[in-house]
Amino acid sequence: MPLPAADPPAAPHRGRAIPKGPIPPGALEPALLTVCPEPDIRRDLMRVMMRDFVASWDVRENIPAGPRVFITNHQSASDITHFCGWLAGLTGCRVEILMWDGHFDLDAAGVSRAFFTFPETGERSVSKILRPRPIDQSNPRDVIGTWRSMISNTANGDDCLAVVCARGETETYEGEPLTVMSAAILDEILRANLPITPVRFNWGAPDTPGRRNMWSVDFAPQHVASGASLSPAALLQIPRGKQREAVLDGVNALTVPRPAAHLAAAAPRANRIRALAEETGMGLTKAAFCDGLFTTAPETLTEDGRLFVELATVPRAGDRHGAHTFMGKFARWLSDGYGPSRIPLKARYPLLDGAP
Repeated sequence: MPLPAADPPAAPHRGRAIPKGPIPPGALEPALLTVCPEPDIRRDLMRVMMRDFVASWDVRENIPAGPRVFITNHQSASDITHFCGWLAGLTGCRVEILMWDGHFDLDAAGVSRAFFTFPETGERSVSKILRPRPIDQSNPRDVIGTWRSMISNTANGDDCLAVVCARGETETYEGEPLTVMSAAILDEILRANLPITPVRFNWGAPDTPGRRNMWSVDFAPQHVASGASLSPAALLQIPRGKQREAVLDGVNALTVPRPAAHLAAAAPRANRIRALAEETGMGLTKAAFCDGLFTTAPETLTEDGRLFVELATVPRAGDRHGAHTFMGKFARWLSDGYGPSRIPLKARYPLLDGAP
């Protein structure tokens, strides 16, 4: 029996459309200013994610302005963060996503903690327009209740988009078909009369089945592809049992094989990150962020970003700036307080003028 569809939202949507084609190279800085308007360390961290972990985004069909839900696969804990950053930055919309509450309690292994829970403040947002919705996966009522609230915000607000990973777990191998999606979630989307844009992350999973990854395999940048929107009216014309299949097919049709040389090209950065993690004892997640900041031209960093690099790499910099300030504490947290005298950073990161 067809589901009743709600009327479209009365308020005009303030978001921007995304035109068909590849994202232009010059789009990064304007997108960063939108998603992270405050010139602080969060903009620098988001730059690392959007610059270093996205090889390309192929927008195969125009993404019109207006409320919608993006249905994606999931290859690593990092792909959702960089995609939501690009999405919020290009559209100017608030982006909401369900996120397992356990991510907020992770430390060295947690991409989500590094972005969404800042030391001292406990703030759960990388910016005012990128908002995770914590859920308790062991409680189905909590999942559905939070999802309904998020869909209501998207359908009835004037500047909100929703992103959902159809399968909560990451893929175990590259090109693994997406076969799982909650029928209850799809029902809520159709009731709210929201269009669906399928999205697929590629190049982030191992070639053969293995353990699931916190980051893309070998920290290599991923290829993102988005397809033609699926209208609720069209989906309601087919049997309910086929609706979910149509959405999953839309995501799987965006699979792009990984180029043969892709992982080899990413190897130098992967080797740096692993060496930094091993020599300092910090986790791979923190090492990946530090590597990104240490390889960024200082003039493009915010004042916070430049201060972090100094606090993390220059001997006794904390004496000048105050080790008990927010940035001093953040630098110690992100770098695990390893101290600039522990490793020869200058040899590996030539942009660090003051490093030993």
